[in-house]
Amino acid sequence: MKKTCTKCGKTFPANTQYFHKHHIQSSGLHPRCKTCRSQERKEHHVLNGEKAREQMRQYSKDHSSKAVERATQWKIDNPLKHKANSKKYRQNHKEQGRVHVTNRQARLANAEGTHTAEDINMLYEKQCGKCAYCGVPVGSIYDVDHVIPISRGGSNYPDNLAIACPLCNRSKGSKLLSEWID
Repeated sequence: MKKTCTKCGKTFPANTQYFHKHHIQSSGLHPRCKTCRSQERKEHHVLNGEKAREQMRQYSKDHSSKAVERATQWKIDNPLKHKANSKKYRQNHKEQGRVHVTNRQARLANAEGTHTAEDINMLYEKQCGKCAYCGVPVGSIYDVDHVIPISRGGSNYPDNLAIACPLCNRSKGSKLLSEWID
């Protein structure tokens, strides 16, 4: 059985390889082929992009608990894929990982403030990619240090952060600069 697209006029086999399902149509298939339908959706998105994004934001807000349930269930059903996806994401988004870790530590310690990956990137550029303490170039292997440690009352705002090489950061630990230098 064949079906002709109402937009481009091309004839294709009447199956879901060429036409989307459509419950209202007697054939059970959309009147336009997948290629034409895809083009229509792209054009519609260009013309109505902000409206569509607002609708998606509202839908997500209204159905957030369902989305969390689906995501949680997917993680349970696909543990190996989830682990692989998480690893790949962490490798490709190291700055977000650093931000996540430091913000979480600060939250657990009830410290004030938060920062973003952009704040870390600006700090890295400001320090010219060098450790704030020893001046050695850190490259992509560096820690984000709280100059005044959170455990000593320091904040998690960007002005209390410094890029440090792992050696300096770990030897400084939770000490104040004056204690660590002496």
